[in-house]
Amino acid sequence: MQHRTFSRDVLFSLRFSLAPFGMLLLGKILFELLAFRFPELNQSLIQSFSEIKEQPLSLSFQEAKARILWLTSVILYFFVCSAFIAFIWNTLKRSLTKSSIAVLISAVMIYSVSEIAYLSQAAVNERPLVTIFRFTFDSLQASKQYSLNELSRISFTLSIVNFVAIIIVPLGIVTGCCIMQGCIPHHKVGLESLLKKSKYIKELLVGGSAVMVIGILHMQLWLNWPVTFVVDDDVRQQIEAVTLAICQYWGVIYTLTMAALYIPSAFSLSEQARELINLENSTTDKVNSEIWLAENKMLLSINGQLPQLLAVIAPMLAGTLGSTFSGVTFV
Repeated sequence: MQHRTFSRDVLFSLRFSLAPFGMLLLGKILFELLAFRFPELNQSLIQSFSEIKEQPLSLSFQEAKARILWLTSVILYFFVCSAFIAFIWNTLKRSLTKSSIAVLISAVMIYSVSEIAYLSQAAVNERPLVTIFRFTFDSLQASKQYSLNELSRISFTLSIVNFVAIIIVPLGIVTGCCIMQGCIPHHKVGLESLLKKSKYIKELLVGGSAVMVIGILHMQLWLNWPVTFVVDDDVRQQIEAVTLAICQYWGVIYTLTMAALYIPSAFSLSEQARELINLENSTTDKVNSEIWLAENKMLLSINGQLPQLLAVIAPMLAGTLGSTFSGVTFV
């Protein structure tokens, strides 16, 4: 009986991963299928860099600035991800048993290993997803402005960033499932427990939003790094427009992924709290469920969820505002 309850609880919590994982996979599949000219643009850029004979002094300063700004985004990304992982670890320790953690972490490992395997075997000049990772590095290599030692340091740093980027999103999604564990409808769940879970899911949303925002900004600075070697202003603007569109796309995908996790979770917690209040009203002094939900910030409305709404759309805004950071980099 206990095993059956455990299985049902885990299966119920895993339901909340279907929509965000589906949104994330849909975004990646559509990008692979429809961003089919992006690898060709990369090859054209690499070909133009191979013709560079001497780099003007002004471009050397611009390149140094772009490289340091990218390095700054790497430091920020590692810092924010470390804080987010610490939050995830504390959440798992206080809300799950070892067997539950094993089941949910296995889901993260399966997804991450599958994506790493796909990216590893995919041809660089054919897959748009791989091109995002290789776009700048291959261009830097083709420019012949860096030694092998310098390129290896860049490649090593990028590999760590990419590894963290691959595991951090599914880890956040599964943590949301962990928070929702124990919330099977019609089971004995107190208002205090629902309030705690609502608090945790909001903290997860804010932390995930911070990770996604700095990830989008890092992508923008990374993709625009080789633009410093482009002398033609028209060509530079066209490349920046393409990289901005890519960042906007992924900003929207990450926003929709977070919304797909947070909205069903918050709705489930809100509805269970409303049902519990209405049930208790038959035996105690009546409490207005709408007022209670509003006072405890569990009411799903624009005014009641404004901070969470801003956290959800932050990655999309970061992608849209990417041109600002591009201007800061190259002006």
